[in-house]
Amino acid sequence: MTHPIEARPLEVRSDSPWSSSKRVYPSGKETNPMRCPACGAADLIHTTHDIPTDYRGVSAIISAVTCEFCPACGEAILDREQGDRYGRMVGQFRHQVDDQHPL
Repeated sequence: MTHPIEARPLEVRSDSPWSSSKRVYPSGKETNPMRCPACGAADLIHTTHDIPTDYRGVSAIISAVTCEFCPACGEAILDREQGDRYGRMVGQFRHQVDDQHPL
C-alpha cells in the first residue's frame, strides 16, 4: 500500500539557469553539468522528482524533491535544504507507519 506524503510543491520556473546544458550561477559564471558520481554514465539534470521510499513493507512517495538527477542510474543528489526536507518527510512517514502498525 502506498501512502502519499503531502508536501508543499516547489516552484519550477522556465527561466531557471538549470534549463540549459550549462549552469549559470548568480555571479554570471557558467559551468558544465556534473557527471553522475554514482555511475559516471551521464550528466546530472537539475529537476524536481517524486522519490519513492519504503519502511516496514509500506511504500510512500516523497513529492516534489528538487535534486540533481542522473537519467542513467536514477541517483538523486540533494542540496542541504532539500536533504533536510526529505529527511523530515521520511521521518514523518516512518512515525505514521509505526503508529498504524505497532510491533
